[in-house]
Amino acid sequence: MRTRTLSGGLARVTGAVAVLLLATGALAACSESSDDKPSTGGSGSGDASAAIVAEAQQATDALFDTGSETPPPADGPAGVKGKTVWVVSCGQAVTGCSLLTDAAVTASKQIGWKTTLCDGNFNAGDQYGKCIRQAVAAGADGIILNSVDCVAVTQPLKEAKAAGVKVAAVNTFPCDGANADLATMVVPSTATPTIDAYGQAAGKAQADYLIATSKGKAKVLNFRFVDNFLAIEVNKGFEAEMATCGTCSVKNTDITLADYVNPSTFGQKSNAALLSAPDATAVHVPFDSFLTSGVGQAITSAGRAGKLDSIGFNGFEANLNLIRDGKGQTAALGADQEWAGWAAADTMNRLLAGAEPVAEGMGFKMVDADKNLPSSGSYRSDIDFKAAYEAVWSK
Repeated sequence: MRTRTLSGGLARVTGAVAVLLLATGALAACSESSDDKPSTGGSGSGDASAAIVAEAQQATDALFDTGSETPPPADGPAGVKGKTVWVVSCGQAVTGCSLLTDAAVTASKQIGWKTTLCDGNFNAGDQYGKCIRQAVAAGADGIILNSVDCVAVTQPLKEAKAAGVKVAAVNTFPCDGANADLATMVVPSTATPTIDAYGQAAGKAQADYLIATSKGKAKVLNFRFVDNFLAIEVNKGFEAEMATCGTCSVKNTDITLADYVNPSTFGQKSNAALLSAPDATAVHVPFDSFLTSGVGQAITSAGRAGKLDSIGFNGFEANLNLIRDGKGQTAALGADQEWAGWAAADTMNRLLAGAEPVAEGMGFKMVDADKNLPSSGSYRSDIDFKAAYEAVWSK
């Protein structure tokens, strides 16, 4: 069982929260691991290497062409109107939290709920727990959590359960054991039914991109966020897939939470990491926020933009602008955060109707300067998920 601790100092950052410090977060005091050697999963033979590259290219082409998203569920309960639902945001100050939260609020109102948004403000002053307790005191029928892991709010969730309040959680890691039923997790997709599987699939997709673009010769500088649950899963998927490429190598730079939230030294440490890897041909980060917070600028300042392949995960507007302008990011694994918000509302509606959660169809699509780059804004799915959900709710 994964050890999960969380203190007032956020010794273990909740789910996607630190990720979503987007433009305000920072990295510092990077410590390099000893994993500065070729990955060992592949045999290194010509035929084997060619096969690995071909598989990575096929997977990457599929993500560019069709992606892994599927339509939302076509069946489900009609909207349970007249309910009161609170939506708890990980922190409205940053895009990564606000996009999903605002979408969940919009979808909730579309169903016909009286909706209150409570800004968790990255749990400053135990704000996550306060939001949940306020919702319970206000007589809420349901609470939607955005990137608020169960471990951070176990006691408030117990109080919500005792009061009969339904809780749906998105981008969230559940509690273990006896507390596993305190919140119902949104099921991203049939292929990735848990947040762990979802993160690992993202990491694998990022690795496939770098293996394919380098034709199996990637020398990757890998920024590992070791205090973030979702980032850990992304990195598991990334390193496992890179290990299949016997002609690739990975040099790890570990980032702790204390490093991440220190803006004064982030640029300097990003530069140091790049200087420590003069032969690197690629950069991997678990989330787009690493690139907008300084890694992208470090790549550009070092004169290595256009020479390094660099990939993030999310597809936020600021990152797509980096891709568009050639300023330190070449690709992003797009994941539509509005869809995640609507999926959270759909899961809540099912709970209020006495139904079980189902796979919501969420997935990824690869974005670079030539393919799937919108004219403006963050990544948006081609699937009209809003119309699909509305068709079910309006029955």
